[in-house]
Amino acid sequence: MLLLPLHVQSGQVRMNLPINLLINKDFISLYVIVLGILFTAMGITEIALRQQSYKFWMRWFSHKLFFLHGVALVLLGFPLTFYNGKWSTFVFIVGLFMVITGPFIIIYPKKIRESFDEISAEMGEGAVQQLVLFDSAMRLVIGMVFVYCALTTYFSSAFSAFFNFLWYS
Repeated sequence: MLLLPLHVQSGQVRMNLPINLLINKDFISLYVIVLGILFTAMGITEIALRQQSYKFWMRWFSHKLFFLHGVALVLLGFPLTFYNGKWSTFVFIVGLFMVITGPFIIIYPKKIRESFDEISAEMGEGAVQQLVLFDSAMRLVIGMVFVYCALTTYFSSAFSAFFNFLWYS
């Protein structure tokens, strides 16, 4: 039997692909809030444990599987481009930035390692620690905005549905 990506049932055509899940607004809002909570927790942890996070990032940059960081950026950023709610432009730009930077890390992991080595050689390890701190602060802010976006989108639609129910009943 040949499996087709489309399913016809009672005259309606619908997709049987996983991409259909990505277009669902509730799923994307849940994804944005989970990713926002994860980013916020990572940002707080990295700011609180600066020295350990610096050592972790230096080990990760030099690891042979660092290219998987680019794969994760592409896979995590792609669903963000489908978000439609409060501050959807901001979420779209963050998702697009993740999707665009991912292939550079996949293709050129050695160049990224070399650039961080050059920064630490020229400016000292303090500059690299400041970059790690900036990255964690950005991750914290982006995570908090993601949580705000998803919650306001969810609650505004829930409240409007509730008030429409009360008004029209």
